[in-house]
Formats: sequence, C-alpha cells, structure tokens
Amino acid sequence: MATISTPWFQAARGSYYRTCPVTTLKVDSAAETLIIVNAVSAVVCLLLGGTAALLIALTRWQVVHLLPADWFYRLLTAHGIDMLIGWIVFFEIAGLHFGSTVLLNARHAAPKLAWVAFALMVIGALTVNVIVLMGQGDVMFTAYVPIKAHPLFYLSYIFFAVGALLGVATFFVNLVVAKREKRYEGSMPLVVFGLMTAAILAVYTLLQGALAVVPAFFWSLGW
Repeated sequence: MATISTPWFQAARGSYYRTCPVTTLKVDSAAETLIIVNAVSAVVCLLLGGTAALLIALTRWQVVHLLPADWFYRLLTAHGIDMLIGWIVFFEIAGLHFGSTVLLNARHAAPKLAWVAFALMVIGALTVNVIVLMGQGDVMFTAYVPIKAHPLFYLSYIFFAVGALLGVATFFVNLVVAKREKRYEGSMPLVVFGLMTAAILAVYTLLQGALAVVPAFFWSLGW
C-alpha cells in the first residue's frame, strides 16, 4: 500500500476507506491499522530473535565465547520462540487481514474480534519473553516432559495460540462477508486462495500445538 496521504471516505455500515493511489484498491481503515500493528509486531519479534541469534553465534565462536551456559540456552529458547513463532505468525495474520480485505476490495467484517486476537497474541509474546529472560523457561524450543518450565511459560503459548486462531477466524469471516456483499465475482483471486490455504494449515498447526502445550501447562501446575 502506498504511503501517500489520501482522503478517507465513509462507506456503508460506518466503515471508512481510502483508495490507494498506486493500486487503486479500496483500503478499509480498520483493516489497514490491523495490518500495520501485526506487521510491526512481526518485525519486533524478528529483531529480538535476530539479536539473540547474534549473541548465540558470538558464544559459539570460541575466540569470543560471550555467554555462560545458562544464558546461551536461555537466548536459544528466546530465539526459537521469536523467530519460529512470533515473527512468522504475526506476519501471517497481517497478510490474512490484507488478503481478505484490500485484495478483495472489501471491508473488515470483524475488527473488534481482530483486536482481541491481536491483544492475546501480544500478551502471549511479551509474557513468554519475560519468563524466558527471567530464567523460568530454559526448556529450549519444546514443551515436552520431562523438561519443565514455569506455568506462565505454557500459559503464554496458549494465549498466543488462541489469539492467532481468532485472527485466522476473522480471515474466514471476511471471506464470507466479502462474497455475500459481492465484492468479487467468480473464484477468489489466486493470492487470496493461497492465503486461505495457509490459514487452514495454521489452524491445523495451532490445534496440534495445543495438544502438547495444554497438558504441559497442567503438568507444570502439579495437576
């Protein structure tokens, strides 16, 4: 989307949109904000994970050997979480918001639910990083017995996963509403179809992750 300032217009159902001067696509204001905050969060996770990777590399370089063993594995845990979960999932949610609104010339049908999803993901991402840096989650990139972390470590995973699932749900809601409001005719655009495939895989992956993390959470509580 272009960064050139363009006027906003009020459309039906109280939503606001602008027309991108480059692509001429309609950009819903609620969708644009959600795209931006999720994409920025993804980049923040990338920076955190990248910084951890640099420190890990300097530790494995025997001439420098920067970190002691406990901090090496601590940052290895944070690196895995931020790079393989935070960066990827936040950016995927941003892409889903973009594909289900801008590419379909449609409005965002469930912005409140999308904000709840984003809030849960941010709470989960912040909590897990804090717990790991406090030394309460030195379990590498795993959630399996017998390696145990603090209960908040697993709870943060659950918050993030629930938020991501809600974010994916808004994508499907947008698709249904866009079709019902005749925002496009015939088959959906190829890019949106690809995003739908990614969304289906995301649901499958997140539910499988829950099968591992939820029992581990109860186990960490001593139940």
